[in-house]
Amino acid sequence: MPNIVNDGSNPSNPTQKQYPSIVNKAPAVVLDILEDKEVYVQFRDRLKTALSKFPSSRKTKIVHELISKNIVSLGLMHKTGTDMPPVVMFNKDKTLHRIFLEPDQINDSTGGSKDLLTLLNELMKVNKQISKEKRFVTEFQIYKIEEFQKDKKKIVEDILESIDWLKSIDLVYFGYLQLLALLAVDKNQPEKVKVFKVPEELVQKQIIKIISKSGNQIDKDPEKKRVYNLGIQFFILTYFLQISNKAAIDILKNHRGEWVNATLEDFAPAEQDLDIDTKFEKEAHKENLINKRGTLDDHHKYMIQEFQKIKINSFGSLAEIFQKLGVANISPKVLETQMELLVGKEAFSLYYTNYPNFISLMANLNYKTQLFPKLFEVDAKLQTRLEELILNQKRNVIIKEKRI
Repeated sequence: MPNIVNDGSNPSNPTQKQYPSIVNKAPAVVLDILEDKEVYVQFRDRLKTALSKFPSSRKTKIVHELISKNIVSLGLMHKTGTDMPPVVMFNKDKTLHRIFLEPDQINDSTGGSKDLLTLLNELMKVNKQISKEKRFVTEFQIYKIEEFQKDKKKIVEDILESIDWLKSIDLVYFGYLQLLALLAVDKNQPEKVKVFKVPEELVQKQIIKIISKSGNQIDKDPEKKRVYNLGIQFFILTYFLQISNKAAIDILKNHRGEWVNATLEDFAPAEQDLDIDTKFEKEAHKENLINKRGTLDDHHKYMIQEFQKIKINSFGSLAEIFQKLGVANISPKVLETQMELLVGKEAFSLYYTNYPNFISLMANLNYKTQLFPKLFEVDAKLQTRLEELILNQKRNVIIKEKRI
């Protein structure tokens, strides 16, 4: 039995520096039904039957390949925190060996009197009993093995009836997207910038729904919206990717030149239209421009100091960023509460903590699924583009069954 599986977060190169927030602790797996070939064949066949009920798409083609290569499995997992991911990948050196479905997530409450976790525990117990009895060859032991085999057959039937197969298909694809999203944000990937930018726009569109409820009509103010977008960029760098505040500011200043203009000049006093005729008026106007630039430079230094003070330790930190920029007045607690109501508690707690998780969540919105019922379409065009960008990483993934 395997002791530990990786959640898909090991880097392609062990010596390569990764964003700190990308690495997640892996849960332990105490039962992998892939090891029981008799059970697994039935499990795989049921998955194929469920897949046939979906309309043909990129999703169904990919899931069919994953099922056919015998890497989709089910296992009992030890939780490493308060929240358990619904799907866990075991991969190494860009080779995907297993996609584990979390039993709690695919339990069909309408099937059978026992829940799936209980049945899996019973399967593990009866398998141990059968293995123990096989050490002996007496007639009595053979009888006991036959009785245990009958028990096992009944348990397996109950397990198969207790699985939500349609949701299982959704989870298989979602797990694969998570792995591809992780590869897409690898620093050595040329597509990284595109993959970062598209979900950034999706974050902007989601958050603006909450901000608008508090009376901040950012969409109607182009200058304020530019600054709002830059606040989102700063938040993604510091919260999702855990880059230091100073490094994030440097990135925005050096690589996105609109930082100074949008953050400062959009809020500077508007110049008055003057009829400049005399030499004196021209000199006065020139001096005003110099003074304004000096004021902007001072404000720029002040903003850097203020941004470095913000402790980016939760999603609610975004509210403080908005307050510093003067684009919205909302408390961190209200922002988090509204975000949880908007997308659902599970989606918010599991997938709004790092960028690869969020990217895979947004790409998965292209399909109607049962995974996160509160999630809604944000922008169909952007979601489709994001899925395409992530799927480009398929060429870097080898799918190969391996005994763990």
